Amino acid sequence: MTHSVNVSTGLITTGFPLALRGYDPVSYFRGGPVAGDAKHALVHEGATYYFADAENVAAFKAQPAEYLPSFGGFCAYGVSVGKKFDGDPTIYKIVDGRIHLNLNADIH
Repeated sequence: MTHSVNVSTGLITTGFPLALRGYDPVSYFRGGPVAGDAKHALVHEGATYYFADAENVAAFKAQPAEYLPSFGGFCAYGVSVGKKFDGDPTIYKIVDGRIHLNLNADIH
């Protein structure tokens, strides 16, 4: 099955796979990526996103497109060569207001 969002499998209480390896997508725009918490989970388009706090959940709900990672969270370089490499949520760059993840530091 081909996913349009890079997700992790495993036990997620929402029943939907985990996006961004559990990192809070809003946090990238508020100082840098931080791990979210399952108690602040939100399902968006079939993927579960974790947030650091209720304020970030509210910001995401208000305008999810502003916070979703480019290319569904897959490595930006990989997508440029037609591949879906796992994007590491700690190796990123904000480009034109969008989160671009990379596979590793060498690609970054």
